[in-house]
Amino acid sequence: MGWRVVVCRSVEAIKVRNGQLALKVQEGQDELYIPVEDIDTVILENKPTNLTLHALQILAQANINLVISDESNLPCATLTSFARHSRQLDMLKLQMSSKLPLTKSLWTKICKQKIDNQKALLLLHGHNKSAQQILGPLTRIKSGDPGNQEAVAARIYFRALWPVSRRSEHLLNSLVNYGYALFRSSLARHCAAHGLSPAVGIHHAASLNPFNLADDLLEPFRSIVDETALAYYTSRNASESLDASGKNEMLGLLNKDILLTGGSRKGERASASIVFKLVVQSLVEALQKRDIKPLVLPVFESIVE
Repeated sequence: MGWRVVVCRSVEAIKVRNGQLALKVQEGQDELYIPVEDIDTVILENKPTNLTLHALQILAQANINLVISDESNLPCATLTSFARHSRQLDMLKLQMSSKLPLTKSLWTKICKQKIDNQKALLLLHGHNKSAQQILGPLTRIKSGDPGNQEAVAARIYFRALWPVSRRSEHLLNSLVNYGYALFRSSLARHCAAHGLSPAVGIHHAASLNPFNLADDLLEPFRSIVDETALAYYTSRNASESLDASGKNEMLGLLNKDILLTGGSRKGERASASIVFKLVVQSLVEALQKRDIKPLVLPVFESIVE
């Protein structure tokens, strides 16, 4: 499995030659070559970049996460490959036939881990009172979270931890949105690689959202992204906008080790890019066995150096 994250900020053309991604930076300069098998993610940020159809085919067949950025250089689209799984219809039937008690229990497990991770980050930042308060919604969660205790916990969490409105156009929000988008696209890629439809969530069910399942699985990862964004933000001028330095900081998360809990992986650590795969694999196992026990989720622990 690849590990490199290739960010194309000044690349004019992308091709594939002899199993390697060929990047042309400027006319007259030698091309840069990166073995396709080493690549986990390619991010396109340069509008004039030319990408051949052959390169797109190779990236899709290798299940490489291709992220396309908008005019603000924030991720706005991702290439999702469906060529890697031989039983897509069987997996879709598995998703659609999953009974409500199972999906509600899976969502409850995800919510509890998310809130537990939020509590850990609050404690790390010295917000002991808020960490105590967040135990309230954690203990009140019922199957499927009908009382929306996950949202109650989020209000406590952001009120204590976030120095700005979560809806404002601010460097801190730009950092976490960028990080969330990277994690979301990676989770969607692994869902597709395992034959799952990213649009069919276990809780999220928006008709216009092609990544409902990825959004479900993203929830307990959010505190991991938040910690890195907060650490970077506190070292910068609050008036700054998201630049290459900030994006590089968030991109570094893809190669950070994350602690796991649940299933047969409890206590193990692996890089984020591998953890995404393990989480999706465990979800497939949980759906097949009709049991929440196999589901593996991330545990928050400080990874800021």
